[in-house]
Amino acid sequence: MPISSQSENSVSSEAVRVRLKDVCKSYGAQVVLKNVNLQVEPGEIFAIMGPSGSGKSVLLRQISGLESPDSGEIWINDRHPDLSRADQTRVAMVFQSGALLSSLTVGENVGLFLEEHRLKSKKEIGRIVSAKLKAVGLEGVEAKFPSELSGGMKKRVSIARALVIEPQLILYDEPTSELDPVSAVTIGQEICRLRDTLAITTIMVTHDRDLVQGIADRVAIIIDGKIVAIGTPKEIWANQNRKIKDFLHINFKFDNTIL
Repeated sequence: MPISSQSENSVSSEAVRVRLKDVCKSYGAQVVLKNVNLQVEPGEIFAIMGPSGSGKSVLLRQISGLESPDSGEIWINDRHPDLSRADQTRVAMVFQSGALLSSLTVGENVGLFLEEHRLKSKKEIGRIVSAKLKAVGLEGVEAKFPSELSGGMKKRVSIARALVIEPQLILYDEPTSELDPVSAVTIGQEICRLRDTLAITTIMVTHDRDLVQGIADRVAIIIDGKIVAIGTPKEIWANQNRKIKDFLHINFKFDNTIL
């Protein structure tokens, strides 16, 4: 997966550091996160990987401020995350499904946050929306509806919507899921370009091993709600922990009789 990455870019003061200390989260009797500790440095592309049901997306929701941990602390620079507050450290999230509203046009979807919080005039919102769509290679699609777009285009609209708040931290939940290989590479390149040009701290939850090896600065492996390893992709793939090796090197066996 030929994606350029890890450029020696100059990280601006706008990029943020993310710190988690002893974060726990349960839903009823189900314990999902167990004393999670990690630190993401300003301007990093940081990947979180693990088996299905290991707590990856739950962890992302705690970092975003969509949910609060039962115990432990999360800091984005010197503030606790709260995605509902317009005045907080600027955190944006790109959801796995894209979370676009089918009844709204692309332009209305991208400008929705600014409109709801009345942060800009309608004319200014229109200008910002056009600029962010152009930034992700979707110039002139404001009047289209999500149903008229391909999967890759919907992902880029979701990224454009995240960019309207000029984020210091952007969170991606499975950014390449349900995309063909070419579209997946395009999204990976877009994530890198945004980090390099805007100095955004990036955290992504993903199963896409090619994406991680192509663009991540560091990776955390979470298994059964616990972080079991953190390192560069090269270090993680060389890790001899049996659970990590089993997760990263699954061999799928096919019955030739059904081919």
